[in-house]
Amino acid sequence: MTPIGRVLLIYSDPYYLVKQIYPYGLDLLATRLRREGIETRIEPAFLPGAEALTNLTQVTGEFRPDLVGIGIRNLDTCMACEEYGQLAGDGYRSFFFLPQIREVADAVRQLLPDVPVICGGGGFTIAPQDILDYLAIDYGIIGEGEAALAAFVQHWPHRSRLQQIPGLIIRTENGFQETGRQPFVFPAPAHSERDAGFGHAFESAGLPVRVKRGCNQACIFCVEPIIEGKRFTYRDPVDVIGELQDCAAQDQVRTIFFVDTEFNVPDLSYATQLLEYLLAAGLEKRFRFASQFLPRPFTDAFAALLAKAGMSVILTATSFADEVLEAAGTSYRRRDIIAAIDCCARHDIDITIDLIFGLPSETWGSVEETISAMNGYPENGRRRYEYTVGARIYPGTALAEMVRSSSGNIAVYGRLTPELLEPCFFCTPVAPLELKRYVDARLPSPMRFANEISETRRARLAVSYLADRDRFAEALRTYLSLELPDKAAAFDYLFRQAANHGALETARQAAEDLKQAIGAAHDPAYYGQIGVINYYLDVLAKAGSD
Repeated sequence: MTPIGRVLLIYSDPYYLVKQIYPYGLDLLATRLRREGIETRIEPAFLPGAEALTNLTQVTGEFRPDLVGIGIRNLDTCMACEEYGQLAGDGYRSFFFLPQIREVADAVRQLLPDVPVICGGGGFTIAPQDILDYLAIDYGIIGEGEAALAAFVQHWPHRSRLQQIPGLIIRTENGFQETGRQPFVFPAPAHSERDAGFGHAFESAGLPVRVKRGCNQACIFCVEPIIEGKRFTYRDPVDVIGELQDCAAQDQVRTIFFVDTEFNVPDLSYATQLLEYLLAAGLEKRFRFASQFLPRPFTDAFAALLAKAGMSVILTATSFADEVLEAAGTSYRRRDIIAAIDCCARHDIDITIDLIFGLPSETWGSVEETISAMNGYPENGRRRYEYTVGARIYPGTALAEMVRSSSGNIAVYGRLTPELLEPCFFCTPVAPLELKRYVDARLPSPMRFANEISETRRARLAVSYLADRDRFAEALRTYLSLELPDKAAAFDYLFRQAANHGALETARQAAEDLKQAIGAAHDPAYYGQIGVINYYLDVLAKAGSD
């Protein structure tokens, strides 16, 4: 067996076709490997074509990796009321991603039968042994993967050395061997080298930046303490600011999302210090910021800092009913939620309030209590609500233990398998879809989960994927094949990428084609885009005459 010199990291999340979340975990792995002299490439499994085998055939033929890593970010969407979910049963509809991820693993084995394959990621860490069995893969990394993957590359193929790597899980003749995780320490510097091949994700969903790890909360349905551990590890604020200043040089990056489990736990000291550093560096003039927050601790002085920094708050509220919050194991109550909402209103902070209906102890009375609070604090230009119905039962959680110890499982929707890999949900007092209809009818702006993973959506995103990799001839061919709605949506990004990288003829053809398509459609909905197209064409003409 040859030493490992090239590593392919596969972003296996099918949901990337719906929401383009930057593959931050793979980015961190790639940064570590590249700094150690290992050629590393990150590729999504389901772009530019619909079939993972087709996409990976081209990638592996070009790159010829010595090791393949499959990043598993999510097993599903956690939601029981997905309009387009492919997994449906009595009272629920959801997505289940592992079958598609297994197609990725099968494709890798077919294309690279002699190359080792290793799994990792947040979704993987929830149930590593069962997922390795499901995918028929021999190696995995539990938790943070930077050090473990680098050690795997260094010690391959010496099995006795691999078995000593902290965080590694290996298939053996008798099952699996797990090496315990070590406490995580942020490397110095901890900056990642952002992959320009995912530039579209920078614009569509913002850029993730981590500032600490750990979660000390006891919410019965949540897997974050399993993934990150309960011990907090903080990143040096100076290093965070240095990374943000590096990001400021990338024009596509406009929004920064701090990927803490909750930004303001366990207390406000670190978060306050980081905000003060951010303001001292003037970064609030360059970026919009956002993160998850708990309702407590959340003081007026802290809110003032958030407002100065231009920080948007995603408030993990769960419910407005104290009996539901107590049963869910949260560290806050209704009064804390109301106080945080009022605080954000006083300081004109953008806030999204996250809720879950159907948790243990939910009754029709508690449902009405939450609905009443939502209507009492209505949505406006700075306040909005997002809610889900039913709680995904994940392995290793207190909710899973509660359900298994109860008799009858009358509030469980979906198959309660031993592994709990396939989505199933707890929901009371009725099934998720029925409860959602009840809630929707009583709110002015009901939630929709219209997350369709469609061929048209994939083809449109393929244009951006190809443009990000400077494959402009292919990007243009894909773009020209789109129908008008998708063509109109894909145009601006393709044009800017092509023009900025000197592919002026691609930019011109894309603009002329869209202008012609709008003229032929006679649809007033697209007339406003003609002015933009003409402006872009004028810019091209001037560039050509210089």
